[in-house]
Amino acid sequence: MPSSQTSPTKFPPASGFEPTLEKLEPHRERLDEDMVGLLVGPMPMEEFLREFVPEAPHDAPPLEATHFNSMPEDVKKESEMYQPFIDLIADHNILPGFKIVDTSNHPDPDGHRWKIKPDPSIYLASLDTSKKKTQWGELECHIELKPNDAYDGFRDPPSNVAAEGRLAHQFEADAEKRAKTRSQLIHYATEWCSRQHRLFAFTVYIGDPYARFIRWDRSGAIVSEQFDYRTNSKPLIEFLWRFSHLDDAGRGRDTSVRLATTEEKNLAEKVLLQWAPAKKKERPVVVFTVPVEGGDPREFIGWGSMAYPESLTGRCTRAYPVFELVDPTKLCFLKDTWRAHDLDPESKVLIELKSKGVENIPPFLCGGDLPDATVTDLFVPEPKGEGPASSSDSLPLQRAVHWRCGNNTERVVRRVHHRFVVDFVGKHLDKVRSSMHLMQVCADAYIALRQAYEKCGYIHRDVSGKNILIDEHGRGVLNDWDLAKKKSELQSRRRHEKTGTWEFMSCLLLMSISTRREKVHTIQDDMESLFYVIFYHCVRYFPHSKATATIYIIENIFQNRGKYADGTVVGGDNKRGMILNQAHIGDDFRFTAEPLQEWLVLIVSALQQWIEFAKPAQGLWSKRTGAPPPAAFKDTSNPPEHLDLRNHQFMDDLFQSALESTDWPLSNDAPIDSFPALNKQASETAHRRAHNASLRTSGKRNSSAMASEPDSDVRSSDGPLKKKSKTYGTAPSTHTMSTRRGGGGDNSMGGSSNSRTT
Repeated sequence: MPSSQTSPTKFPPASGFEPTLEKLEPHRERLDEDMVGLLVGPMPMEEFLREFVPEAPHDAPPLEATHFNSMPEDVKKESEMYQPFIDLIADHNILPGFKIVDTSNHPDPDGHRWKIKPDPSIYLASLDTSKKKTQWGELECHIELKPNDAYDGFRDPPSNVAAEGRLAHQFEADAEKRAKTRSQLIHYATEWCSRQHRLFAFTVYIGDPYARFIRWDRSGAIVSEQFDYRTNSKPLIEFLWRFSHLDDAGRGRDTSVRLATTEEKNLAEKVLLQWAPAKKKERPVVVFTVPVEGGDPREFIGWGSMAYPESLTGRCTRAYPVFELVDPTKLCFLKDTWRAHDLDPESKVLIELKSKGVENIPPFLCGGDLPDATVTDLFVPEPKGEGPASSSDSLPLQRAVHWRCGNNTERVVRRVHHRFVVDFVGKHLDKVRSSMHLMQVCADAYIALRQAYEKCGYIHRDVSGKNILIDEHGRGVLNDWDLAKKKSELQSRRRHEKTGTWEFMSCLLLMSISTRREKVHTIQDDMESLFYVIFYHCVRYFPHSKATATIYIIENIFQNRGKYADGTVVGGDNKRGMILNQAHIGDDFRFTAEPLQEWLVLIVSALQQWIEFAKPAQGLWSKRTGAPPPAAFKDTSNPPEHLDLRNHQFMDDLFQSALESTDWPLSNDAPIDSFPALNKQASETAHRRAHNASLRTSGKRNSSAMASEPDSDVRSSDGPLKKKSKTYGTAPSTHTMSTRRGGGGDNSMGGSSNSRTT
């Protein structure tokens, strides 16, 4: 698997990209893909308990070693296991202060997207579950039961396998049933850690007659070895007993976030009304403790989050409009994230950018690292040749372990909890007033991108839709500098992690992931990302000639992603095809706004030049025939003078020319989201087809002709809008489009005729 120190293969709302259509199983498969190599195990049971669940002050109840052997055997449905399991714990007071509730038939109505209904859930005994049994926001420990071992998502190696053999052993089982269980567990952990402010979380997994424990954090998960909980019930009894004696921090809660008092809550519901959580999705008002260098911590009150984690690992950013109780009229913006340990803290980057006079960036107020770090990475050695962390000298050292399976060194990243506040609350790009306003906001962001590079040497490395915000004056601000790195550092590194938001990453960066070729992230990659941000929002919100194909275009250019059998993520060809020969948009694609169309023609021409220059040599690699391995991408640090994107001047001129144009629409140019209309059209079409099919089949309504029920453990909270739809309209042609400006060769936007897309 290629290196991926951050999380490029995600579709979070914080990216500015919303996947148009995704069902449950593809969603879970994607979550499982993102966790490849991040599930570390199998840790010996005694070591797991010793490391993560300290001994209780008193011994557990004296129960027989075969206490759980009275569980029903050979059940046909896992639901037959729930109540007997609950009774064996509750009747013997193994979990004092807590209760186990059968939540398997009670979807959580407050879910982000999916109304998930897990198996038995552990809550504090004081929690009222009479009206809502499933409450991910209050869950303390998750339990998953399966009727037999064939469902286990992991495969322990034979006990006599040496350390070398373990490194070659595939711990993550790939049989379909096993993979589905694993993806289900990952989905649950993702929802759980998104709904709560947590540092880590525990899952108890039972695949009769075996059990194992899992500890999740933002770097991955530690998975224990399996044990026969029927013949050896002591580890399960001991885990539950010890767990019941842990305090909030010991159970994984983030104690630097607390529930608001009544006074704070009432005030927040007035001050932060604009960012109130969506109806029927209850979210509490919370108070964040924010560190202050050289001073006392400050407390900020937040309610509705503008961004929340949709993945279990990675930066897992949360973003809140907040205020202090001492001055409720002053709104600020809080960011809570888990930074990679070898990246400069974002607060440090913002301070340096400001000191050098970089414009259009968020003004830093206070914040820094919190005393929290991931633990999964401690059991995986750092890749050879990697230097020490840039600013994490207090982190503990990695452990030398003999039990780990697989080679995780390229995947598991040490992460540090980082929280800070900026004196600015912005709006997202869907709130622009017109197509010209969108161009102005993105031009402002480009100024920040350029100045950060020229004055400080920083490359942003995550230019995406939700990282460009609109300030109170209607101007653009380039946000989220947590992946920024100095150009000099990027060029000197032996190994280049791939960073960014998948939908807006440059085609060459995506192709370097697919082909496992080394590529340095350059400022030109960020320029290309800015083009995708503008193109995406214009295609979605403003008039163009392919309105009925909008979802087709977005799915095939932005959402396109595949996977090889070995797990390697594949992408980038469709973006390259779109730039080189108008694949997926067609040679007759045109924006209604003339300055926007002119800008598109010229920037695509410049990108054609750059891609042809920077792409690696082509050719097939064959170990058998002795053909050379795939070439690395070119060194682009000294590009030739004829390339438009050799420096910033071309895009400067392009933005200025567009904004000075007098041809922008004067009316009927407010953004209109095309997704709801197209999804409604698809839903109505599907309903008509199903109804007609039922009439043809039986002459009356036939429920079997209608859409099937969702999976047993989940319901989509978004209804038919999230169901997979067919292509809207005819797939656009892929011929060349003539332009007004040459682009490093012929006088068209198209590339050579042999360019292919997949």
